[in-house]
Amino acid sequence: MDAEVRPMLAVSTKFQAPSYDDGLVSRDRLIDQLREGRTKRLTLIHAPAGFGKTTLAVQWQRVLRAEGVPVAWLSLDRDDNDAVWFLSHLIEAVRRVEPTFAGGLVDVIEHHSGDAQRYVLTELVNQIAEHRLPLAIVLDDWHLIDNPNAAAALEFLLDVGPDNLHLIVTSRTRSPAVGRLRVRNQVTEIDATQLRFDRNESAAFLLDLNALDLDSEDVHRLCSSTDGWVAALQLATLSLRNSDDPSALIRGFSGRHHSIGDYLAENVLNTLPADLLDFLLTTSICDRLCGDLAAAVSGQRRGQALLEELEQRDMFLRPLDDNREWFRYHHLFAD
Repeated sequence: MDAEVRPMLAVSTKFQAPSYDDGLVSRDRLIDQLREGRTKRLTLIHAPAGFGKTTLAVQWQRVLRAEGVPVAWLSLDRDDNDAVWFLSHLIEAVRRVEPTFAGGLVDVIEHHSGDAQRYVLTELVNQIAEHRLPLAIVLDDWHLIDNPNAAAALEFLLDVGPDNLHLIVTSRTRSPAVGRLRVRNQVTEIDATQLRFDRNESAAFLLDLNALDLDSEDVHRLCSSTDGWVAALQLATLSLRNSDDPSALIRGFSGRHHSIGDYLAENVLNTLPADLLDFLLTTSICDRLCGDLAAAVSGQRRGQALLEELEQRDMFLRPLDDNREWFRYHHLFAD
């Protein structure tokens, strides 16, 4: 293997969950759902930016650890699109919680051949199976991975992993594909609809965690105007702390607020290809969308296909019917 493609020493924070020392809103209703699916191969937590995917994964990790389950954590970045880097980091994450696993496998994978990578995955699966005790692995920000070889490594673990292996994947997209796992009842899926704060969680966030002086009507109005989008609640909180008239600010809070626009520009819009960005801008004027309407408004013939791609990307687009013919954008995103 050439020196320029040899995996570099990774920073230790790649293998550590965020600490969140400032406190969290307990997601008890979601943790209960994760408990019900803890014996399944995959937990997939997917939603647009700012819906608390990583936060939920951290809370689930803490629950599992408290019950004696080792939980390996890997925060993914663009470097992990190289399959060798991804597998090397995955092995390191596992070794940090189970030091007896995967000894020497990094040296094998550095031969940089497809056979070596398949051997490493097979040996890792066999060692986990022989261990017999439960092991969980968190892969945070899977949407950053688009390399087919890296994706194939995860698919291998999902397809042939042992019963004692539990994979927890957070992503802004629905990948990895979960169709086969659904048929086998081997996936627990948490999406944006479930991640939205309900009124009690919004009140806990605004009143208990952030100690804002708001009445119940203010809390209800803000929960409704943000549709439970956690990032929007956080941005509203920053503005409310310096407001002389919180009720007036809440009544006027919309997607046109500069903090919402800045957040979406930095975390969402700047990552999109030009054709999708143009499609978003031209179709955002519609209260609801179908493929034909989207094509007419945007001038792009592939209206339905683009809507489905945006839904696949979890781009703040919600289906309004079971057939996924009609959709609507989150109103703050549309604003």
